[in-house]
Order: sequence, then structure tokens, then C-alpha cells
Amino acid sequence: MDTKYHVVTISDTAEALKLCRRTVTRLIEKGEIASVRIGGSVRIPVSELERLTTPPLSAA
Repeated sequence: MDTKYHVVTISDTAEALKLCRRTVTRLIEKGEIASVRIGGSVRIPVSELERLTTPPLSAA
């Protein structure tokens, strides 16, 4: 089975959100940012990063 993972590191997420790595880690621990463990590493799905960086649609 050929599965591609579309994930980014905590550092990449922190840079994209203009936060420090520790803040991103805390948000993951609180469940506010979805993450996956791959081996011993924590990764954030690209879809979650897009959710966090996309402004909400206004209800007109």
C-alpha cells in the first residue's frame, strides 16, 4: 500500500502561525491542534495547518 502523509513539523507549524514551538506543543497537548505520532515524532497534518491559517467565512 502506497500511502503519502501530508504532514509538517512542529517547527514548521510554529513558523506558519508566528508562534514559538512551545506554544504549538501546548496547543497540541490541550487538543486545540490535531496531531499524529509517526515513530517518535509529532507531526501536524497539512489540513490542520490550513484550518488554522484560513480565516472563517463570515455568515452574511
